[in-house]
Amino acid sequence: MEKEYVRKCNINTAKKEYENGGIVYLATTKANIFSEFWGFLNPIKKNTDSQEVEMGFESLVNSFKHYNCGNEMGYGVKYFILSSTPTKYMLKNNSIVEV
Repeated sequence: MEKEYVRKCNINTAKKEYENGGIVYLATTKANIFSEFWGFLNPIKKNTDSQEVEMGFESLVNSFKHYNCGNEMGYGVKYFILSSTPTKYMLKNNSIVEV
């Protein structure tokens, strides 16, 4: 199985990746992204099936914030995307591990 490296990015880079059909992983600002037990990363990907109504990037992020963000988990969102070059973070079981 090929290793999947991820890197943290800003909202503009995440939106470009989403628009190009890539997977963007969302996490709340206080979430422990290194926890394999909880798996706080939520992947979003642009829907390529023309039969369904497409939610935009902003709508998906706002929905994520509405249901997941708050005092306990933080009010902001961290964005992660897959990286073609090795980084210090690797994706494993929908959570991030340090390499």
